[in-house]
Amino acid sequence: MKASLYRGGSKRGWTTWLTAPMHKRVKGIVPTAFDNLNIAVQMEHKLDFWGGFCHSIEEYVQR
Repeated sequence: MKASLYRGGSKRGWTTWLTAPMHKRVKGIVPTAFDNLNIAVQMEHKLDFWGGFCHSIEEYVQR
């Protein structure tokens, strides 16, 4: 393997970030995180924009 791209989310995001300067073969990184700030406003926006909530969070919406 001559080159690689690393991606990591959440806890693996910082690992991805720290891997790049340590290895010459790393040609790209994609550290990701989910911004969960002000969740009430985010949920209201999703409801207004999409007309409902995603089925994957349905159990939480029902509570």
